[in-house]
Amino acid sequence: MFCSICQEYDQSSGKQKNTFITGSSNLRSSDVKEHENSHAHSLSCQAKTAKETPDLTPTMKELSILNQTEKDHLLVLFRTALYMALNVKPFSDFQELLLLQEHNFCMNLAEHYANDKQAVIFTKYIAETIRINVRSRLHTSLFYGIMTDGSTDVANIEQ
Repeated sequence: MFCSICQEYDQSSGKQKNTFITGSSNLRSSDVKEHENSHAHSLSCQAKTAKETPDLTPTMKELSILNQTEKDHLLVLFRTALYMALNVKPFSDFQELLLLQEHNFCMNLAEHYANDKQAVIFTKYIAETIRINVRSRLHTSLFYGIMTDGSTDVANIEQ
């Protein structure tokens, strides 16, 4: 008799002899229950779970929390850049807006991205995402219409 989990995920590294890895001719239920409750079998089961579902390991849980924090920070940065683009604000205001948001939300946003060059990069990514969405909607549409109209910009100049 063998324990397939212990054979595949042996964590003892040769320290202890496990008869359920090499094979046992003993078929007593008490020995099987003892093996099931053993520390070596428990370690093998944990190794199997970690391999099959790596998201459930403590390290991956901590990384996902850290990654979620970084995602939240990037979301704030992108929203700020979108606000600036939609309201025709100068990119030089980006750092000041981030400082304001740090005070409001108690986040540390200004470590790496708090400059006008990064605001331009965020805005380009937003524009590219909008372009891709519009392009895919146009390709899947059977018909579409184009309307043009004049408008003025912030300086009241006709465009």
